[in-house]
Amino acid sequence: MGPPWRPKSVQVSREAAMPLLCIAHRGASAEFPENTLPAFARALELGADGIEFDLHLSFDGVLVVIHDETLARTTSGQGRVAEHTAAQLAELGVPTLEQVLDLAEGRCLLNLELKGVGTGGALAKWATARRAAVHSPRNWLVSSFNRKELEDFKAGEGMAPLGWLCRRLNAVEIATARQLGAWSVHPGWRGLTSHEVEEARKSGFNVIPYTLDTPEQWQRASDWGCDGVFSNRVEPLLTWRADRS
Repeated sequence: MGPPWRPKSVQVSREAAMPLLCIAHRGASAEFPENTLPAFARALELGADGIEFDLHLSFDGVLVVIHDETLARTTSGQGRVAEHTAAQLAELGVPTLEQVLDLAEGRCLLNLELKGVGTGGALAKWATARRAAVHSPRNWLVSSFNRKELEDFKAGEGMAPLGWLCRRLNAVEIATARQLGAWSVHPGWRGLTSHEVEEARKSGFNVIPYTLDTPEQWQRASDWGCDGVFSNRVEPLLTWRADRS
């Protein structure tokens, strides 16, 4: 169940007690606004093993990086993301997928979460068109709570491993992950148990819960055998991990 990429900061096998992968949740979002180029640049500077970010489609069909389907919480704009062109969103500080890849491709794992309707098919088409160009899905992990978006991506692209997001890690979610051919499951941390982690790993899945921001949570995830964690607090997590290596 080793990772399909090889993070610079993690060079040992899981059997040799591989430390938790540090995946920067929406970038180094405890220090910079989430899902922005400065947040991603900071995560890379700190040495995160991966960055996670969310995808929506703009009015003109461009894949853009923002969590919500509306603008008010994270920008000075109003209305829905899908009602604005990529150029209008850029004025609000919303980057495109291409900008994020230009910054981070080949430097770490890229966890692309399919949020908006139609993002699965759009990402597959985008990746296929660029496979022979600058960008490729070789260091991608494509995840979603939305089964259809993952199925659409898999049908159109098929190379990148999939991650199944779920709020609770139960038998139904494991079955869905198996049907998708997922490489990993990404359960919510609240309510997660060591037994659930163990059962998921016995079923062949890597387990990467979200969102863990305290040393107590990181230690428990490590003790339970989780393969990595999503965290907003990248620097403290990396320091904690280094102190235990």
